[in-house]
Amino acid sequence: MAKKSNFVLDDDLPDVQRDEVEAFKAGVNDTTVRSFKKGEESQAKKRVFERYTFSLTSDLSRDIDKLSYMPRDFRANRSDVIKAAVNLLNSLSKKEIIEHLRKVK
Repeated sequence: MAKKSNFVLDDDLPDVQRDEVEAFKAGVNDTTVRSFKKGEESQAKKRVFERYTFSLTSDLSRDIDKLSYMPRDFRANRSDVIKAAVNLLNSLSKKEIIEHLRKVK
């Protein structure tokens, strides 16, 4: 007697779920999947991210984690916190940026 497989083949899925599976396989995030379903071309697909490594103290790493947990109506990750910090610094004058950088030196 043949044993039945627990795996679901992509062909067995409804179209909507098949789209999500294909997007997941391609490394597309949830926002892109929702846009794809609506037939819109997503900006997220056009973005190209590079991975960078830098050192943090454990206290600063914990602070970044705490900041990423603050939003309750969307998900923020550590990269989002860093991007927000850079955006905020870019909105300051050169003098103010230097003052803030001096504080963390």
